[in-house]
Amino acid sequence: MYAFLLSILIATSCKKDNDFLNKSGNSMVTTGINAAAALTSSKIYFVSPSGNDSSNGLSSASAWKTIAKVNATELSPGDVVLFQGGQTFNGRLYIRSSGSAGFNIKFSSYGNGRATINGGSGTAVYAYNCAYISIDSLIVAGSWNATTQLGNDNYGVLFYNDLAGGVKLGEVAVNRCEVKGFAKSGIGVLSWPADGSQSGYSKVSVVGNTVHDNGSCGITTLGPSPAAGSTAYAFNTVYVGYNRVYNNFGVKASTGKHSGNGILIGDAAAGTVEYNVAYNNGWYNTSTAGGPAAIWCYDSKNLIFQYNEAHHNGTGPGTPDGDGFDLDGGAVNCIMQYNYSHDNYGAGFLVWEYGNARIKNSGNIIRYNISQNDNTNNNNTVYGGISMGPNCNNNLVYNNTFWSVKGSSVFVTGGTGNKFYNNIFATQGTAPCIVSTNGSFFMNNNYYNASGFRVRFAGSTYTALANFRNTGNEKYNAVAKGYNVNPLLTSPGTAGNVNTGNPNVITQYIPLTGSAMINTGFNLTTLGLNVGTKDFRKGSIPFGGGYDIGACEWR
Repeated sequence: MYAFLLSILIATSCKKDNDFLNKSGNSMVTTGINAAAALTSSKIYFVSPSGNDSSNGLSSASAWKTIAKVNATELSPGDVVLFQGGQTFNGRLYIRSSGSAGFNIKFSSYGNGRATINGGSGTAVYAYNCAYISIDSLIVAGSWNATTQLGNDNYGVLFYNDLAGGVKLGEVAVNRCEVKGFAKSGIGVLSWPADGSQSGYSKVSVVGNTVHDNGSCGITTLGPSPAAGSTAYAFNTVYVGYNRVYNNFGVKASTGKHSGNGILIGDAAAGTVEYNVAYNNGWYNTSTAGGPAAIWCYDSKNLIFQYNEAHHNGTGPGTPDGDGFDLDGGAVNCIMQYNYSHDNYGAGFLVWEYGNARIKNSGNIIRYNISQNDNTNNNNTVYGGISMGPNCNNNLVYNNTFWSVKGSSVFVTGGTGNKFYNNIFATQGTAPCIVSTNGSFFMNNNYYNASGFRVRFAGSTYTALANFRNTGNEKYNAVAKGYNVNPLLTSPGTAGNVNTGNPNVITQYIPLTGSAMINTGFNLTTLGLNVGTKDFRKGSIPFGGGYDIGACEWR
């Protein structure tokens, strides 16, 4: 995101995929009923099109009829509201009551299939200044149409905290839902107090949803822009896992506001984003100030992105980005590991700083990822398998495999203290393997140009590894490092789509027997780094006589 405008993101959302969790989604979550039973005062309410709002709602035989009746009822901690599966309920579900720790108020389905909440022209499920709420096993639908750019101009599921004074509400969760047809976001968790404080939620959980055919975003958390140096974050911890997010194309009228993101995490103090698939998002973005990415974060710290796949994401004509993954402005001490990016319009992995974050992008680790055929727009001056921008400092990039068909594997356009170790940089065209400004350090990487060695560093082009070493790169304690050989991988460039939520099964980037990548990785633990215990394919490292170069160990 070359320029970051916070206002552009107020419209983001997400959803989950039942297939990833091997759940049918055809019945209510029994744990919700068991939890309710733990409170003698809690109740289970049923809602059916054949019901009657004058009934007590306490059984399927005495069910309520409408969402309006649910909205008019003061719910208590542990209460469960169940909508009849396979049926459609028109209207806006407005949640104004909070549960309590261990006793969420739950909204789900009963009977066969999932019930549909049709939001019409409004936000379909809206929880305002309340928490300990679970939305589970529902279809949440709106009328937004990406082709006509008409229809529902709101959110699918929205949690919103605008309490003054930095108030942290409790847990909110969206599980096993399908969310579709909203111009702003499928699933949004937002904090926007008038006093600019970091009010928010203690825990956000978004698991197993399918979120598709929305506008600005699939899934998002969004908080206010804090003052420089602020240490308060709106969301204490965020978990986004096992979701399928696709065809969130963007809102064409969002000029100046990037649109069409998949999963976007903002203002989080900690969390994990894992086992998600995000594809075919972003293609209707019209902003030239900044563009979308499939899975990314801004103004957050201590996030872990792992085991995700991002592919065939894009942006509109003449607009930037369309990236797979992104650690953007204010991202600090985050880890991007074991992810698979391929066939995205922009960078596979972007590291960027938009300039007015509370703290500059720094201290992030990008390791054991694979980028295949990213930069499909063939912009050889901006994007690569990984692109790192100005004011991004002291980031580590090691043991990744970047397989570029059209452009370069690496673009670094600024920053200091960024280090690249044990990576495979493979470029099949005539572009340099890497293009980097001074201030970055490369050591023990393999450079493979099908057309011959070519690296551009600090404005000069080098056509031999030995000459590149004269810049101070590819040396350690005056000992020459690095390789310029065919890495001899199993079948690089052919991995294709996985789409299962577990991309780490691909075998195309395992070194073949005899590869110079085997056991020649620099032991980064000697530099004081904790490199983890596994490679891209979840195998233990090191295997055999030492660490390998690239994302996959030979075994």
